[in-house]
Amino acid sequence: MTGLGAGKTEAILLARELDGDWLLTDDAEARLIAGLAGIDIHGSVGVLLWAAAQRHLDHVQADDALTGLAQSSLWLSPAVLTEARAALRTFSSAT
Repeated sequence: MTGLGAGKTEAILLARELDGDWLLTDDAEARLIAGLAGIDIHGSVGVLLWAAAQRHLDHVQADDALTGLAQSSLWLSPAVLTEARAALRTFSSAT
């Protein structure tokens, strides 16, 4: 496959082999390759927003988790953070 490590390559191949609905990864290259293979990709921010939308996390918990992600080794662009926080506000205002 490309410069992907063995684990990411195996995850993509397994998702294809099992006709998986989606793949969870934050790796940019893995996301690109999985997308080209027709696999839906979800990352940490997407899982966090899903958890907030499903009320598994309240607004404060989700915002704290988003801040934690932004302060981790996972790089998030300012635009992604802004969009994610806007989505969190819509979830909390829907109650």
